[in-house]
Amino acid sequence: MASLESLRRNLDRTRDLKTVVKTMKSIAAVNVRHYERAVGSVNEYNQTVELGLRALLFDKAVPIEVREGASSQTLGVLVFGSDQGMCGPFNERIVSFLQEHLLKDAGGRIGAALAVGERVVPYLKDAGLPVEGPINLPGAPDSVTWSVQEILLIVDEWRRSGKADRVEIFHNHPESGAAYTSQRQTLIPLDPRWLREIRESPWPGRSLPFHTMDFVDLFPALVRQSLLVRVYRAFVESLAAENASRFASMQSAEDNLEERIGELEASYRRQRQSMISEELFDVIAGFEALSEGKGVR
Repeated sequence: MASLESLRRNLDRTRDLKTVVKTMKSIAAVNVRHYERAVGSVNEYNQTVELGLRALLFDKAVPIEVREGASSQTLGVLVFGSDQGMCGPFNERIVSFLQEHLLKDAGGRIGAALAVGERVVPYLKDAGLPVEGPINLPGAPDSVTWSVQEILLIVDEWRRSGKADRVEIFHNHPESGAAYTSQRQTLIPLDPRWLREIRESPWPGRSLPFHTMDFVDLFPALVRQSLLVRVYRAFVESLAAENASRFASMQSAEDNLEERIGELEASYRRQRQSMISEELFDVIAGFEALSEGKGVR
């Protein structure tokens, strides 16, 4: 049986650990709100970019180079994981989703795989992918743009070198509460159907804006902004899902620690009561011994 002092130390350590877990849970909850607001902001910016494309394509056909690129089968994948632990099966789930939905479609023809987050790398290597990176995850929404620019430069290098003509994004998407789902989307080439939908959508106003830049300069600039939006949104959605998963893990850990603290407190009370009872028995036994000794004389 553990000594009273040992139980006291275990109880103090468990309470300290619970304090750490509660702090991490609070940080995760705050981060979820930050990244959810970032998702809302990037969606608003995306609407602005699509309005620009709609005005630009209003009286033009979908560019032919976009249609030609859509048949590419040389794949590159961007896989968003985590840099930190204690977020449950976050990395395992996204790689399992990739294996289930992409590897069988690609027929093994994957030219490159970029890991976004250090902890997803081992799972990608186990899946037999040609892993590059990792790209370290930013600590705040304000720093995401720099990482997005780095990813787009890598994607440009893939296309120039022939590693990948088509690039898919795999990331976890936050749902209600601490739930999240895995998603897949095509980054490049652009879907001509998406461009046609933008062109054919009614303009939200009485007159179209005009532009002074040449189409051949303005269209690629808007397309690059659209690509930036897609990668940025995948980034912040993945980070929101990661923190939601971490919040759920910390909540479970807090519940387990609360249960453990209750067990230790009960053991401590029993042990302390046992020691008090033993001391009382010793006092009573000593008193009875003294009383018997006085009676004999």
